[in-house]
Amino acid sequence: ARAAAAECGTAAGFKVDFWVVVQLLRGMYRRDDKQTMDKVTRAAEQSRFKAQEVADFQGIFMNWYERDHSVFSDPQTPASARSDPREADEVTALSKTSLLRLLRSVGLKVESRDRERLNNKISELSEHSQGHIEFADFLRLMRWLLDQDFCG
Repeated sequence: ARAAAAECGTAAGFKVDFWVVVQLLRGMYRRDDKQTMDKVTRAAEQSRFKAQEVADFQGIFMNWYERDHSVFSDPQTPASARSDPREADEVTALSKTSLLRLLRSVGLKVESRDRERLNNKISELSEHSQGHIEFADFLRLMRWLLDQDFCG
């Protein structure tokens, strides 16, 4: 690192203070949070859901996300002690399996003919997140399900 710093013309005695690093990390988190919120805002506008509906969907989404992760984490670890997804650079997203369980829990019976359509839509929405649906895409999926009168 010192050799690289010398090549860049940085003074050999230059040190980065801990608080500088903290401020840089805060700035990065704020930027990422803003990007996420902008994405959710766009999805809410596109899906034409009211603010209360978005809040309700977010509660459902986070409930299933936490269920999904509690299955894979140590049951002896209290929820308050489990890591924040951002700390591990983990994206808050639901798997296809979780989405199917969520739909079944609200009374939808996804038959094989409907499952293919649903899988195609999930793949379309999640092409950037390897088969997992983030909250903004979850809103778009909910709008699509309603517009298609899916399983209905």
